[in-house]
Amino acid sequence: MRTKIFFTMPEKNIPVNNQKQLNSYIHRVLGHDNSYHDTFSNYAISSLQGGKLMPDGNLKFESNPYIVVSSEDPTFIGLFLEGVQNMDEKFFDMSYLRIELGDYAVHEYFDKVNTISPILIKKDGKKITIKDDGWLEAITENCIKKLEYKGVSTKGFHIEIRNPERAKKKIIYVGDVFNPCSMVSLKITGTKKARKTLYNLGIGNSTGSGFGTIELYP
Repeated sequence: MRTKIFFTMPEKNIPVNNQKQLNSYIHRVLGHDNSYHDTFSNYAISSLQGGKLMPDGNLKFESNPYIVVSSEDPTFIGLFLEGVQNMDEKFFDMSYLRIELGDYAVHEYFDKVNTISPILIKKDGKKITIKDDGWLEAITENCIKKLEYKGVSTKGFHIEIRNPERAKKKIIYVGDVFNPCSMVSLKITGTKKARKTLYNLGIGNSTGSGFGTIELYP
């Protein structure tokens, strides 16, 4: 299940480095002692979407900001949506506005996907990006491990980089933590079950904290 959660328009522009505040908001929605924290992320939560980066380093919104929440677990989705709708606290100066329910409509044999939240991946304890050797292998291994953990077949599973010349390295700060990430377009081949499961889990590390959310090309 893939859900968009829309917020009211902010009264002022929002800093582009807002991941720490987003993570705090997520924990408040789920409850600080929730059973999902520091465990295998059976879900993905995107970075804040819809903003235009301004020269001063802030995001300007001309339409309502939103985040994308996805999971194979309907209990998690229900808990998250209940928390969002019942919480009085705001995300910056924004309040919950509405939800838009949906799903990932995977294609027959493969999908062309685009990152809407940067992919964070670690190899041998080091954070690497599309500009580093071994990035594709590390991403593929990460995805296969997730699917195997969920008991999903990885037969025929394969990832390719589309338009590598357009791939970008992006730096995301979470507080003072430096996270080199990648914004890329990928072609992902595999069973429909494997691909849909992967998209709901997110690609790479820290998918429950604003990384690794994708969208499908029609």
